Amino acid sequence: MAARVTQTDVARMAGVSRQLVSLVVNDDPRVSPESRKAVLDAIERTGYRPNRMARSLAMARSGVIGVVVPDFQNAFFGELIQHIRAASEAEKLIPFATAAEGQEASAAIERFVDFGVDGLILVAPTLTQEQLDAYAKATPTVILTSSEAPESADLIRTDDQQGSLACAQTLTAGGFAPLAFIGRKRFENASSLTARAKGYRRAVEGMQEPIVVMLEGHEGDREIEKILDDLGPGSGIVAHDDALAFTIVSIALSRGMTLGHDLGITGFDNTYLSQFPGAQITSIDQGAGQMGQLAVTYILERQAGRSRAKQTVLPPRLMQRASSSNINKCEPRTDRAGNR
Repeated sequence: MAARVTQTDVARMAGVSRQLVSLVVNDDPRVSPESRKAVLDAIERTGYRPNRMARSLAMARSGVIGVVVPDFQNAFFGELIQHIRAASEAEKLIPFATAAEGQEASAAIERFVDFGVDGLILVAPTLTQEQLDAYAKATPTVILTSSEAPESADLIRTDDQQGSLACAQTLTAGGFAPLAFIGRKRFENASSLTARAKGYRRAVEGMQEPIVVMLEGHEGDREIEKILDDLGPGSGIVAHDDALAFTIVSIALSRGMTLGHDLGITGFDNTYLSQFPGAQITSIDQGAGQMGQLAVTYILERQAGRSRAKQTVLPPRLMQRASSSNINKCEPRTDRAGNR
């Protein structure tokens, strides 16, 4: 096996000191352009790779950020991880992501802390505020998409209530009635679901009795079919997220229903699921790119000594698509038997 190329080997080839090679590797601005070029040429010729572990030990940093999401099936979490990865790599950090909830999430976080990560990014955690406070006091922590965080942690979220309110209002403006809010029971204690249901309730107040349904199963096809039957043609649904909205749309289309006529529906997150041909679901853009960038920035700020917590609320953006169009105002509705 060939011996590992060292900074001494690079220095010998470039005709400079090993200390100068170290300065170039660490991107020190004091190095002259001529010396930097000589060292970089030598690095390329020798195939030298910096020993990041040794550098991390010297700086008391791991160069790693631990990321915990509830699951990898939700398209929004996947997109958020991609933005965190891009922002991390721009700062020469490495994000390690895992999916876990409840006690499994707690165990994952503790492993990250024991490893000595530079920071934690926790997406929609369901842990108690006391648990989150303990982790944030041990490691710089940023919480994403939750409505609250302990004072020891930073928080970045969108205004879930306002976003859901906008969804319900656009369905009402399209002439859809009655409106229902549908979520999944497994997320019943999630702060985002609570806030979005509250936004829906605000929208229908004084117009109808709220219809809030929490699906029991992972898919809940039979439950969804019953809801569609109970609501009837021309009704509207505010779904908790794009994944659920896409499932409902798939079932509705399989029953011969037409989006924007027989059913109006909105999602949340503005993922690729909301933009499928034939679906085109109105959704809320949470600003995943900005969230990812800010999360990494806040961790670096904490590492640099900032102690006061930051809470950032991003404005929700309604992305209007065909699923909430006002076609119902142009044509009389008919039930599945063809009666007007």
